[in-house]
Amino acid sequence: MRLCAQLLLPAALAWALVAPGPAMAALGYLDQFGTAGSGPGQFNAPKGVAVAADGTIFVADTGNHRIQVFDANGNFLRQWGSLGVGNGQFNGPRDLTLGLGGVAVADTGNDRLLRFDPFGATIGCINCSGFSNPSGITFRPDIAFYFIANTDGHEIVFTDASVMKSSFGEIGISDGQFAAPQGVTAGPSGDVYVADTNIDRIQRFEGSHVGMSHVSTFGGGQVDGPHDIASDAGGTLYVADTFNNRIQRFSAAGALIGPLGGPGPGPGQFSQPAGVDADCHGNVYVADTGNDRIQKLGEPGNSKPPCLDPGPGPEPGPAPSPAPGPGAAPGEGFASFPVGAETLAPGLRILGRRLTLNRRGLLRARLRCPASGRSGPCRGTLILKTQPRLPFGGKRRRVALARTSFSVPAGKTRALSMQFGTRQVSLVRTNRRARRIEAIAIVRGRAGERLRLAKKMRLVV
Repeated sequence: MRLCAQLLLPAALAWALVAPGPAMAALGYLDQFGTAGSGPGQFNAPKGVAVAADGTIFVADTGNHRIQVFDANGNFLRQWGSLGVGNGQFNGPRDLTLGLGGVAVADTGNDRLLRFDPFGATIGCINCSGFSNPSGITFRPDIAFYFIANTDGHEIVFTDASVMKSSFGEIGISDGQFAAPQGVTAGPSGDVYVADTNIDRIQRFEGSHVGMSHVSTFGGGQVDGPHDIASDAGGTLYVADTFNNRIQRFSAAGALIGPLGGPGPGPGQFSQPAGVDADCHGNVYVADTGNDRIQKLGEPGNSKPPCLDPGPGPEPGPAPSPAPGPGAAPGEGFASFPVGAETLAPGLRILGRRLTLNRRGLLRARLRCPASGRSGPCRGTLILKTQPRLPFGGKRRRVALARTSFSVPAGKTRALSMQFGTRQVSLVRTNRRARRIEAIAIVRGRAGERLRLAKKMRLVV
């Protein structure tokens, strides 16, 4: 579908959506594409949008459980995906980002992150288990890491293209804490900004894959239910101010610049926009969710060429991971981990058969790293999930209860503290089936391969 012809709007809306600051051009409505439906070029509540350097536009068509791709003029190019848990399938994908030669998708309803080449061929799965309703994702190129808004975990996870590395944040209202964050972006300086959705604010962090620290909090009283955030090349921030039906702009330091748009179905108006991105020229692309379309805002009358980069190309390296075998657990993705009942090649062991949760929602899990044949510690991620699929967050799923990274010295046993979120604590206290859990350790083998160790356990509350 071609971009709609630009329509004449009242000056207050089309040209003065926000008064320009010093050396900052006013942004106005440029174009739009998409209508409600399930055909090519149509949308059902799209919630994510990402723009490549060559102008190619990738859209998370959330309600249609697919990804659609358009050229810089809004012409439909291709699509992939359908509802399901298998290879190349989705359950309500809410966001996507470009990096490492491909497209990474937050497969929200399946609690996983999937990677594809730009044409929809599967590359693999990023940490195929351990997420809880991941709703936002961005890529930080200076350290080649993805940052993911793990919404029901009330945290931001950062990872490379293989296994989870670490996270920051916990549930709460203080600085550095979150309540169901849904959007995340990286600015040109490397700072990470989080749309802290349920507290109606933006938080700014600095650091690297070694660790992140809180810098500032802003946006209080200026946003309502922010679902996404994007940064342009100059550091200007664009927030999907969802329940105010507009895009709110801030400087990189958090100073308010002003809003774009307002409620309505017309050009330059929005209905609960949930996704936003910006290209190298400062054009802004909005997933206008309630209006089932993508809108483009920019400096009127100033046509600029693509950013000269050919965009993401196919990634060299190993072939994509195969589809899951008959024994694969639904929703755990399709990365091919060698799986054992309790002990794998590295010899890591999950000790015991019961884990006891205290009144504060804490428990201790014990891991043993073997002494023989190792030159260093056992490192990886430990995840606790329910064995059965249970109603949680409006869906039936294997619920991720808690997660932590670990480093256990060779020949040692280490107790790991694991904190449950408020909703997870309520679930296991009120539903006996939720106490049948699986402890999953994801580690690196001697040859660098990913290994998955899973053990069924009981939770005592």
